[in-house]
This record gives sequence, structure tokens and C-alpha cells, in this order.
Amino acid sequence: MDLWRSFLSSKQVRKIRLLEQIISKSAVSPDDLATNLATTNRLIKDLIEELNLEQQQFYNSSQKYYLFENRMIKLSKQVRVRTYVEFYLHLKSQYVNQSAVFKFLRFFLTNRKAGIIKLSHYFNYSQSYCYKLINKANSLLQRLNFKCQINKRLNYLLVEGDENQIRMLTYLLEITANQIDKTMTTTVAVSTNQAWSLSHQLKMQTLLNVFDNANKMGKLAQKASREELEVMTAVYKELHLGFSNHFNYISKNAFPTEKMFFYLATMYYLPESLTADLMRKVGEHLGEYRNNQIIVKANQLLGKLVEKYTIPKKYHQLFLFHITYRFLITKQLSLEVLFLATNSISDINANVRQISRDVQMTYKNELSVGALEVFGFQIAELLYSYMSHLVAEPVKIAIYSSYSANYLMVLKNILHGIYKKKSVLIVEKIEDAEIVIADSAVNVNDHQVLFYFEDVHRIETWKKLAIYIQTVLIKRRTQLNI
Repeated sequence: MDLWRSFLSSKQVRKIRLLEQIISKSAVSPDDLATNLATTNRLIKDLIEELNLEQQQFYNSSQKYYLFENRMIKLSKQVRVRTYVEFYLHLKSQYVNQSAVFKFLRFFLTNRKAGIIKLSHYFNYSQSYCYKLINKANSLLQRLNFKCQINKRLNYLLVEGDENQIRMLTYLLEITANQIDKTMTTTVAVSTNQAWSLSHQLKMQTLLNVFDNANKMGKLAQKASREELEVMTAVYKELHLGFSNHFNYISKNAFPTEKMFFYLATMYYLPESLTADLMRKVGEHLGEYRNNQIIVKANQLLGKLVEKYTIPKKYHQLFLFHITYRFLITKQLSLEVLFLATNSISDINANVRQISRDVQMTYKNELSVGALEVFGFQIAELLYSYMSHLVAEPVKIAIYSSYSANYLMVLKNILHGIYKKKSVLIVEKIEDAEIVIADSAVNVNDHQVLFYFEDVHRIETWKKLAIYIQTVLIKRRTQLNI
């Protein structure tokens, strides 16, 4: 599910979904929108008018942003697509931040403790309404399967429960609340070896703030085992996040676990920090450890996958990295809760489903049922994405011309400039091709597609050809049998 939807009214959710569909398609019929959003054409038109007014107010403009033309709802050609995306992000953030339950939950996760009188004054709500909001917040936490809640004591209320989950939920709410404004207007100083974009800096700074806030209140992460801490030393050799500089005040006993938890959270929510070279080097370091059962189990799964799916040797260390650390992340970050709060498990691909079963069989005694399902799915997704790139056959294209001497060479040169040979292969014989590009009629077989391309300088025809080729490539790589 989408976590943000939990804080919005049904009408607000419809507006956000409506914007998503119009922006992605540029033009869409009210009938299709009404069907997709389970509502009526009349309500769709009302929502469009409201969105137009809200966007005019946001930009202080009289511009008509959404047009009704030829029974279609269209974006104005006078407005950049970026403008619509910016407004979409703003509106989503605004709706979430207006939610009383969201504000209440965010306040408690940040402060952890408050008296009802202070709470009432802070939000300017009656005490009875504050208690209603607390009940709604607890119901939401329960529905999302978080092991934490706001409890009432004699003179105050406080958040209690799984500390690791509390921190990760706090991070998600802070990112949801601040992402739009800060991403566009703020520069955050972060001490790492990476050159971060503003959006990545925001995520890193939010994680730092969440961990700093929790530790200064004396809240400690769940203590890690010796083997878990040992596995993390391989990461510390290659990935440097400046943890010691930021958290030099943490006690000696708590430091190793806090550092591990911070690194795992960063690796999961900022995967940009993990280059292929870094992951391979960490995989090499993992091979140096002996009798560590976490690594032994990861190697056991890797051996089964290598044998069954013929994974090239150059990918072994990379996959040892993924298996080992995604296992730790699943445990420490409670991915069975966090992942499903913001995502869903898709089983549309039979290959992903089968790989997931292989993973779950190996780890069936290591994780809970819910955690095992999420772990299996994520490892399967990663493996499949690598393997589909290696195994997928290129799209074979033949070019045929009746009239132009330059036609063949011009098309061939442009296609070679756009696509690698692993993606598109130009063949000489028409009978060997899947797609035949021609400037005149030519006989093709039932399994072939004839693409008529008369003028090589016509941009619109190139766009149509590119869309068709990309569709074939994506389908081949997402529905590949391995």
C-alpha cells in the first residue's frame, strides 16, 4: 500500500490519482478516468475544475491548466510538464501535512512523550479531540502492523514499542512531510565520499536527524549479535558515511549496534551510495570470513542459484553482497512492515515467483513468514533484473529500401547510435528479422512486423519506431524465461 494514502480523504486520493494519470498520458478521456478511479464522469469534471483552481492559486496565475477538447482532458501545451509534476508533488505533500492524524503521529514519533495539556495547547485542539486523534493514530499503526503505539500514563502520553520500527517510521513520515519543499530549496551538508544531489542529501540528513534525536533521548536500537556485527565490518572497509564524526557521543557499548543500524538504513534508503564496484569489493571481503553462519547461509543460497540459473562467475560476489545484507536489512529494519507500508509484492512474473520460492526454501527457518516473503521477493527481483540483462536476446531488425541509396546507411547509423548491439541487432536477411523497416511494400512472415518508414528525417516517425522498439525490449526483459 502507499503510506501517504492512509492520511488522506478519499476525495484527496482521487485528486492525486487523477493528476498521476493525466500527467503520465498528457490526454485522457473522462470515461477512462471514471472507470480507473471508480467514480462518475460528472465527479471527474468537478475534480478537474478544483485542481485547476488550486493550481492557479499555487502559481498565482489565471492560466487554464486542464483543457476539455474533443471529449478528452488534456494538459495545456503552453505549460511545461515539469510545472504539472511540481504541482502534483506540492499537492500530495500539502494534503498529507494537513492531516491531523499525520501531524499528531509525527509529533509523538519525534518527541516520544508529552502531557495532554501541552498537546492540547500545541495543536490548539480540545483534550477530547486529542484523545480521538491518539486512538486513530494507534489504529493506523495496528493496521500497518507496526509494533509500537502511543500509551497513556498518569500524567503524560508516550510512544512505546520496537525502537527500530519507531525510527524507520519516523524517517518515512519526515521524508513524506519535507520532501517537496526541501528538495527544491535546501542544501544539506553531509560528510560522505559521495557527491549527493539535493534529494539524496535530504534523505541522508533526515536519517541523521532521526538517529541523533533518538540517541539523545536515550533510545537504543535492538542489540545486534556478534555475527551481525562481524558481517558489517566488510561494509565499513568500503563505505564511509562519517558515522563516528556525527555520533561520537554514543556510549562504547551502544556504538557498534547503532552504527550497524544506521548503515543498513542508509544502504536501503540510499542505494545510490552502493556502486557495483563497491558491492563487489564488499563481496570479496565477505569471502574472507570463516564460520559466520550469516555468510554460510548466503553462500548456500548463492550456490543453489548459480547451479539452477547459471549465473556468471563475475556476478557471484555481487550476489553474495545482496543476499547477505538484504537479509540483515530485512531483520533490522522490519521490512515485512516497512516494505509493505509503502509497496506491494507483485507476482505477475513467473520467474520472479519461482526464484522467490528458491530463496524462501533456503531461509525458511531464519525469518518470520512475512519477513521471508519480502526477503524472497526482493532477492528474486534483483537476481531477475541482472539475469534478464544477460540472457535477453537483441531485437533483430532488417532494413529494406526500394528507392533511396542512403536509406539503409542512414537508418543503420542512427539506430547504432541509439542502441547497443545487445539491444538491437541489424541483420542482412529479411527472413532473419523480427522487425522489417521499409520505405515500400515488402512481404513479411506472420511472426514479423513491417514498419513503414518513408522519410528518415521525419521526427514523428522516429518517435513511433522508438516507442515500438522500446516496448519490445522492455517486454523481453520483464517477461524473460530463465
